Amino acid sequence: NLNLTPEESESYEMGIEQALFGKKIIFGVTHFNAHFNNLIDFVYGTGYVNLNKAKTSGIETNFKFKQGNMACKFGYTLLDTENKENGDELLKRAKNKANLEFNWNFSKCDLAFWLGYVGHRTDYKNKLLKSYTLANLSLNYKINPSHLYCQSCMD
Repeated sequence: NLNLTPEESESYEMGIEQALFGKKIIFGVTHFNAHFNNLIDFVYGTGYVNLNKAKTSGIETNFKFKQGNMACKFGYTLLDTENKENGDELLKRAKNKANLEFNWNFSKCDLAFWLGYVGHRTDYKNKLLKSYTLANLSLNYKINPSHLYCQSCMD
């Protein structure tokens, strides 16, 4: 769409994170708020368009636990959105999301299990998109120990 103008936003976040028991347990909570001008969104039948004004706000929580070679993470997001032009929620944005991850690090391999949940959300013409859950299982084996990349090891 040649008529699109750049998106502008202003956002604020405020959070706290607390480590307990020598960093074996970490808990955090963050509140966020964003205001958009000219938010670029997709409208069926039209394509990409600018919404004059929109806002998002919500709370994210996280919990991390590490014991020996096992790490566990849990996260939850509660999201509120609004198209300021008509008062409707922004399309395709779930109010509730959660994820759970387990990682086991051994000398030559890493095993990870991830489970994610995305709540229902509204699509074009108020069509309700059902919630869904996605699971992933991965195993990484170190052929050359100096070339292993593991996202969970980086945290």
